[in-house]
Amino acid sequence: MIQFSDRITALARALAKSAEQARQDSTLELLRSISMVLELPNPLRQVQGSSLDDTNVIRVSSNRAGAFGAGAADSNFFAPGVWHLRGYARHQFSGTTNVASISSYSLVDPGGLLFPLADFVNFTGSNLIVPIDQVIVLLDPTWFVRQSLPAQIAGDSSTVALALLCSRLL
Repeated sequence: MIQFSDRITALARALAKSAEQARQDSTLELLRSISMVLELPNPLRQVQGSSLDDTNVIRVSSNRAGAFGAGAADSNFFAPGVWHLRGYARHQFSGTTNVASISSYSLVDPGGLLFPLADFVNFTGSNLIVPIDQVIVLLDPTWFVRQSLPAQIAGDSSTVALALLCSRLL
């Protein structure tokens, strides 16, 4: 990505009052990954009721050892707007390897469709962290984050967690 700016020339003029504008002195090439962006979300607020109306934190975790049934935990609903979700999902498992046994964190739309943020297959010795960094525009007020956990048998042990800073931008 190439961005054009006259900042170099403007700085030189301000400092020396005698800078000449050259053709290439104002071309600055920045990689997309280091482009500077200033993001000013609203301050963190306490959740009031069942809706995330403003910038907030979602933290969902589970520590399970031994036999457990499958389960799910849901976050509060997001208010409509532009949201920046940043954080991580962590998964640690030991026990019986079963490729059909998946732990997941998903964004759920009003119709019940799941949009995965992070999925983990339970296999012995797994210890994973998945970074999450997504900007989303939500028009409906009933989107939420769901943690889905599979059934476990005796001898299985799992620790899973999701930590998200949900910044409401607009």
